[in-house]
Amino acid sequence: MVYVRVTARVEVQVSALSGLGAIGNYNQVATARILHNGALYEVPVITGNALKHWHAVYAVEAYQALGGNMLNELCKRGIGLRGFTVNSTLKNPIPVTDECEALKDFCNDLHGFLSPQEEKPVKRDSLVKISFAVPVLEEGNLKAVAKFAVQHNRVVPPTVNVKQKEGEGMMLFKQEYGTGLYAFALRMDLAHIGNPLFDECNAEFQSDERKRRAKASVLALLPLLTGAGSKQARALPIVAVREVLVAVSEKPMPNLIHAAYPDYCETSIDTVGAYLNGIGNTAKFYYYGGRCNADKVGNKINFKKVGSLHELIDAVINDVQSWIR
Repeated sequence: MVYVRVTARVEVQVSALSGLGAIGNYNQVATARILHNGALYEVPVITGNALKHWHAVYAVEAYQALGGNMLNELCKRGIGLRGFTVNSTLKNPIPVTDECEALKDFCNDLHGFLSPQEEKPVKRDSLVKISFAVPVLEEGNLKAVAKFAVQHNRVVPPTVNVKQKEGEGMMLFKQEYGTGLYAFALRMDLAHIGNPLFDECNAEFQSDERKRRAKASVLALLPLLTGAGSKQARALPIVAVREVLVAVSEKPMPNLIHAAYPDYCETSIDTVGAYLNGIGNTAKFYYYGGRCNADKVGNKINFKKVGSLHELIDAVINDVQSWIR
């Protein structure tokens, strides 16, 4: 049994964030209103759904690199259509008939699905849930967060059998981008990986397959942190990871406080620690970034500051691997 909670801050430069839509040749990014000290700010955001998509893509890449092969063709290609059997292809997607059949495919298992069939609807909750990424709630940052448009060129093939006109072959369009210090939160209930949540059936997975899937889920955090954003076709985001707090426990625990708040680290440790103490359990906290003062919370916690993301991910993987059965 193992549960993982994450919250992080990343500095994002010139990122397309989440696409909202297009007006003519102008592509917009999503915006939302957030409250700070009684004032509302309209800011560009990355939706939890966009981050969840990229986590799934990166988890599949890691899973395959670790030797995993229980994926259907949609899962391999990063297509967010789930609820199909592990032997499904793009041309022949086969709907699952129960959750146990669905679990064979890694994407169904980790990120869930809903197949609303008339005879017997089949569903599985996602084991990974991610918040919106919003600017850190500090006045200076909120005032500095920028949304702007950059003009791009797209090559357009000349019309067939028609004499090419002057200027034809190039189309101009504008893409909105955002820049600022952003934060998001994530939870992974890896205790359920490879196990059904709703259907009564026996899981067919050996321990090594469950561990492979759990490890891939944790490894996907690294490219998620360094590749935050939605539309990456025109420009990969420019990202610097500033702070990361991870909690790992053998028992279910609350979410960490979103890193958009200034005191998120100390408050997260206090909240999770109080809950787990109440049920007679503990968590391991790992922190990268250098500003968290865990001494404010007390000495009865397992808290470790790490010097690199490498050290942080290695520590989390070791805990997850040791607790997965």
